Amino acid sequence: TGRALIDVYEGELTLRVACEEYSQKVLGFSVSGNPTPSMKPIVSTSSPTLTPFEDSDFLLEETDAFLAIDDEPISPEIDNSYYDSEGDILLLEEFLNDDPSSPPLLPQELKVVEPKNKKSSIDEPPMVKLKDLPPHLEYTFLEGDDKLPVIISKDLKDEEKTALIKVLKSHKQAFAWKLSDIKGINLEFYTHKILIGDDFKPAVQHQIRVNLKIHEVIKKEVLKLLDARLIYPISDSPWVSPVHCVPKKGGFTVVENEENELIPTRLVTGWRVCIDYRKLNDATHKDHFPLPFMDQMLERLAGNEYYCFLDGFSGYFQIPIDLQDQEKTTFTCPYKTFAYRHMPFGLCNAPCTFQRCMMDIFHDMIEKTMEVFMDEFSVFRNSFRTCLSHLDKMLKRCEDTNLCLNWEKSHFMVKEGIVLSHKISKNGVEVDNSKVDVIAKLPHPTTFKGIDFMGSFSSSRGNKYTLVAVGYFSKWVEAKALPTNDTRVVCKFLKSLFARFGTPRAIISDRGMHFCNDQFAKVMLKYGVTHHLATAYHPQTSGQVEVSNRGLKRILERTVGEDHASWSNKLDDALWAFRTAFKTPIGCTPYKLVYGKACHLPIKLEHKAYWALKHCNYDIFTAGDHQKVKVNELNELRDQAYENSLIYKEKTKRIHDFKIKDRVFNVGDRVILFNSRLKIFSGKLKTRWSGPFTIT
Repeated sequence: TGRALIDVYEGELTLRVACEEYSQKVLGFSVSGNPTPSMKPIVSTSSPTLTPFEDSDFLLEETDAFLAIDDEPISPEIDNSYYDSEGDILLLEEFLNDDPSSPPLLPQELKVVEPKNKKSSIDEPPMVKLKDLPPHLEYTFLEGDDKLPVIISKDLKDEEKTALIKVLKSHKQAFAWKLSDIKGINLEFYTHKILIGDDFKPAVQHQIRVNLKIHEVIKKEVLKLLDARLIYPISDSPWVSPVHCVPKKGGFTVVENEENELIPTRLVTGWRVCIDYRKLNDATHKDHFPLPFMDQMLERLAGNEYYCFLDGFSGYFQIPIDLQDQEKTTFTCPYKTFAYRHMPFGLCNAPCTFQRCMMDIFHDMIEKTMEVFMDEFSVFRNSFRTCLSHLDKMLKRCEDTNLCLNWEKSHFMVKEGIVLSHKISKNGVEVDNSKVDVIAKLPHPTTFKGIDFMGSFSSSRGNKYTLVAVGYFSKWVEAKALPTNDTRVVCKFLKSLFARFGTPRAIISDRGMHFCNDQFAKVMLKYGVTHHLATAYHPQTSGQVEVSNRGLKRILERTVGEDHASWSNKLDDALWAFRTAFKTPIGCTPYKLVYGKACHLPIKLEHKAYWALKHCNYDIFTAGDHQKVKVNELNELRDQAYENSLIYKEKTKRIHDFKIKDRVFNVGDRVILFNSRLKIFSGKLKTRWSGPFTIT
């Protein structure tokens, strides 16, 4: 009937089959075009066959031929009850013979799958797992003897418990015992909006690869959110963000290793599914709604007799997202793409939205009868009756706005509790001892790496670089803070060194552009200095400089403190400490080896006036003899330093050779080859061994 021609004014139906054309007057339409009711049935209800149109029986033949086809089911999983030829005929007869003036009837034979309406926890209480409670708390039940539990104080009197339970039972709708109990804040009251800047374009990110273990975690989380109607499938969103799984952190504990050393270890209690909304957050206009000052809130809470510490059930999920912005929260996982109906974690403006919503709900109670910090609510008062009255008003407000509280994290009418990692009671504000005990059990740091600060030096008085030069024999270190690292400042620095200490035989440097250029080569040629370049990707070639850099960095770390920008001011002090430190390879300090005498340390300059007078009133002959003795001592000192250097190198060689084991390879053995140049490629987890190879 797709190409049927119906002439409404003539009341004629024309059907074309192949090259034949059939016309028929139908439904008793008059020539004038005004329809006249006709009760003559088009299809006879007394026979399962179709009634012919006057002398033309082509409809009967075509219908009988179609019904005579014995089709095979498309899939064995399809229920055969869908194929009911007799029922379809009867339904078709009823539809065609129906009076057009009456409303159409619903096809009763069609199987419509209605969505499963899950009952709330109040209508069908779930079975929840009860955990062990502290001595001052106990469970009570709002339904029967073991259904809809809540946590109250154990120290209440019988009449106080009765009054409290009565209030809690009258406000069951304010609590949630499972995720599907979340109704969400009324859309007319509050929604979360995501406003995108004009300069940003939508970003579609692909899902990253995850292992099979994480697959099951994501699947379980998605099914849980779908079951609670917090997300829905979507396929045409311009914004798509990937999913990540991170371990849930359950605090620190201290364990012993094989060497009986205490090692701090973080407990992992499960996995948390997170959405990477970084690109969406970059494009979102930021909300700057202020959060409450924690110290002021704790001061207002302290000093009361009774407290009710309440917690929102999956707080962010209770804020609905504006219908126009839901597609922006789309995330992709290994199964499908979904979008959130309610506000998820990870959005940049989510904390501000939630705090503003809570402030709007409890605007007339905050700082008077209760305190709100995100999803943590605290009702307080000095008398039980007054506190219960405020609790009743607060729970009524939760019911009116569809705000649900977490029964497991809510404690009623207690004398003390933990708020924002602080213990609140009548005595005041105290630090949570459980947090302090964990830190106290941590072992003291035994390595410098544990107290190291990372990152390059910040700009200090316009200086960003430090150029270091080291004498390989004397271990003397020269360093200068420079604003740039170009060739000009390098050549100027070397010229000043040559004027003070003379020209060296050779200079070893890396292959930086500030050393490999014509200007630097001309300076080396002018002073007759040989320039050696370190091996590429092998910093051990200029190892002395690398060791000196590390030593200077450690000294600066201990002297600059928190003011990292003052490192250039502390550089001279670091050099002084480095030059006066004893060096094992030379058997003395670099200062003594260069100047032939020990450096006067601050503790030795106690008698400055006497020391200056002694050097002013001197005898020229005595001073000359003394100078000859010092020169001889300096020559002996240098010879001794040379011998100590040879001894140190031999000792280092023995230690290195001790670790080398002789290996005898035979033809046919399979070996692997160490690839020392692999470090130039990316990927820290790549093996440096290639092979195996067969010896031939």
